[in-house]
Amino acid sequence: MKLILLAYFAVLSNILSSVEGRVRYSKRPNHKLGTAEYAECMSNAPIVFNRFDASYYTRNLSVVFNILGYSSVDANVTFDIIVEAYGEQRARFTFDPCEINLNTVCPVARDTAITTQGILPVSPQDVQMIPKIAWGIPDFEGLVRFRMYRSEDIAASSIDNSTPLACMIATLNNGHTFKNKVVKALSGTALALSIAGVLGFYVIGMEHSTYLTRQVFINSVPSLQHMGELLQCIAFTGAIGITQPKVLVAWASNFAWILGFITNKEIENSLESFRKHSNGNLSSPKIGGVHRRDAVATNPQSPIPGFYHGFQGLATEVGTLTTNLFTLTLIWFLISLAIAGGIVIIFVLIIKFLRQTRIIAKSSCDYITRYWFRVLFNACMRWVLVCWPVLVTMIIYQFTLREAYGPVILAALLLALLFGLFLWLTIKVIRVITTSGLSNEDNPETLISDPKIYTWWGWLYLDLKERRWLYVYACFAHYFSFALVLALVQQFAKIQTILLFVIEIISFILLAVFRPFVGFKNSFCVFLVALTRVVSFALLIPIAFDLAIIPKVIIAIILIIIQGLVFSFMALWSLWNFITMLGTAWPAISYTVPWLRRLIDEYQRQLHIDFENPAVSASEKLSTEEIIPQESNFEEPSTTKKEGNVDTKEDGNDDVFSLVNASPMRPASTIPSHSCDNGINEMQRTV
Repeated sequence: MKLILLAYFAVLSNILSSVEGRVRYSKRPNHKLGTAEYAECMSNAPIVFNRFDASYYTRNLSVVFNILGYSSVDANVTFDIIVEAYGEQRARFTFDPCEINLNTVCPVARDTAITTQGILPVSPQDVQMIPKIAWGIPDFEGLVRFRMYRSEDIAASSIDNSTPLACMIATLNNGHTFKNKVVKALSGTALALSIAGVLGFYVIGMEHSTYLTRQVFINSVPSLQHMGELLQCIAFTGAIGITQPKVLVAWASNFAWILGFITNKEIENSLESFRKHSNGNLSSPKIGGVHRRDAVATNPQSPIPGFYHGFQGLATEVGTLTTNLFTLTLIWFLISLAIAGGIVIIFVLIIKFLRQTRIIAKSSCDYITRYWFRVLFNACMRWVLVCWPVLVTMIIYQFTLREAYGPVILAALLLALLFGLFLWLTIKVIRVITTSGLSNEDNPETLISDPKIYTWWGWLYLDLKERRWLYVYACFAHYFSFALVLALVQQFAKIQTILLFVIEIISFILLAVFRPFVGFKNSFCVFLVALTRVVSFALLIPIAFDLAIIPKVIIAIILIIIQGLVFSFMALWSLWNFITMLGTAWPAISYTVPWLRRLIDEYQRQLHIDFENPAVSASEKLSTEEIIPQESNFEEPSTTKKEGNVDTKEDGNDDVFSLVNASPMRPASTIPSHSCDNGINEMQRTV
C-alpha cells in the first residue's frame, strides 16, 4: 500500500512540475518589433544603403539586423541606433561593429559592397524604456534611426556634433494594424449588397406595376448613393493634408479602393512607362512613397517614413506613388462604368431571351426592352454621379503636381467632359421646362412626372421631393467646393481642415432646413452619412494643430470607432435588405417585406377604387404619405393610339409614353399579375 501511495505521489508531482513548467514558459513574453518602410535621411552620403532590416525579440533580448549597401570611402566606423516611440526617444545603442564581429564593416573599404548581418544584445534596462503598449497596440508609432560615423570624429568631439557617413530611418511594426484585407472585403461586400438589394426590389416592384418602382427604390435602402458616400468619406479622411497618425491612415487605406486606388505590379509598371514617355520625373519630391523590405533601391527625396501627410501618406500605405493616383482612379472608373453598362445590357438580353422562349409573358418588361438605351443611360449616369466627388478631387490634385504632361492632359480632358456634361444637362432641362410649359410655379410636380424629362434625367432627382429637385445643384456645388479645398490646400493643414468642416456644416444645415429627400428611411440614411462627415472632419481639426502624438492617436481611434460603427450599421442594414429581398423573391418562401406589402395593398386598393368610380378625386383615396408622397398625374395633350398594351403618340414620336391613368395603373387583363410589367400605361423612373 505504501508503495502504491509513493508511486501515486511521484506521478502526481511529475505532472504538476511539467504543467508548472509549461505555464511558466507560456507566460514568457514573445514580442517582436521589426522595421517596415525605410528610406535614407541624408543626401549625397558617402555610404548608401539598399536594404535595412532590424527586428527586436523580447524572448532572447536581442536585435537582429541585416544591412546591404555600398561604400565610397575608407573609414573605421561606429554604429548609432536610436529607437523612438510616440514622439520620444526610448533607447539608444552606440557601438563599434568590430566588437560583435561584423567583419565587412570593420573597417569599411572604398568601392566595396557592404553585406552585414549581426545580433546585438539588449539589456533588460533598455527593454523597460519601451512602453508595454507597444507590443499590442495597432499601428505602433515607432521609428529607428540608424547612422554610421567615423570613429575618429566621435573620439575628437561628440557623436551629436559629428557628421554621419550614412543615415537611414525606418518605421517599427509590431504586427498589429487596422489595415486588414477582411475590412476591405467587407466594405466591397457591403457595397455589392446595397446594389443587389435595390435592384432586386426594383424588379420585384415591376412584377406588380411600374407605379411601384420609385417607391420600392426609395424604401429599399441603403442604396448605392448612401453606401458610396460613406465609403468615400472614410477614405478621404486619410487624404487630408495633415501629419496623420499611422493608425488613421491604415484604417482609411481599407476603403481607398472606392477612390480607385487599386494597384499591382503590372499596373504600376505600365503607369511608370506612361509617365516616363510624358517627361515624368521619377525623382520628384512630390512623387511620394517609401520603400518596404523587398525594395532594392532608395529614393533620397521620398517622404520620411512614419510621417503620413495627405495623399502622399495614403499613397504610401496603398503601395503606389502620388503621381499615379489620378491615372489609377481614371482606369478603375472606366472599368467600373463598363461593368455597370454590361450588367444592364446582359439583363436586357436575358429578358429578350425569356420573352422569345415564352418563359415569361410576351409583353413583360416591355419598357426595359423597348427603351433599353434609356435604362443604360440612367444606370451609367447614376454611377457617374456617385463617382463625381472622387473624379473632380483627383483631377484637381493632378493639376497641383504638374510632374508629367500625360496625366495632366488626361485630367484636363476629363474635367472638360464632366463640366460639359453638367452644362449640357442644365441647358437641356431648362429647354424642356420652357418649351413644355412646365415652369408654372403652381404645379412644379409636373417636372417630376413629365416623361420627356424623368425618363432621361430621373437619375438626378429620383430620391428627391417634387418641389426640391433643384437641390441636386446644391449637391454638385458641395462636391466641387469639397474637391477644391481637399486638392488645393494640401500644404496648409489647419486652413484645410477648418474649411472642410465649414463646408460640411453648411451642407448639413441646408439638408436639415430643406429636407429635400423623400421617404423616412431614405432621409435617415442621408442624414446619417452627412452627420458622419461633419463629425469626421470636426475631429480632424485638433489633429491638424501641434498636439503630441499620443493625443492624436487617441482622437484618431475615436474617429475610427465612430466611422466603424456607422459602417457596420449600414453594412448590416444592406445585408438585411438583401436577405428580405431574397425572401420576397423566392417562390418557396411566402414572405413579403412589410413596407412592400403596404405598398402593394395600397396600390390594389386604389386600383379597386379607380375601377368602381374613375371620377373619384385623388384626395379621397387612402394616402400613402407614410411611405412616400404620391406622384402627380400628367396627361399628354395629344391623341394616342393603342398598340397592344402600350400607349404611343400618334404623331410618330414613340420615344415618349402617354401617361393616361398614370396613377394608379390598371393591370392588363391579358398579362398575369406576376409578370415584370402590367402593360406600362405609366412611365417608370429608372435608376
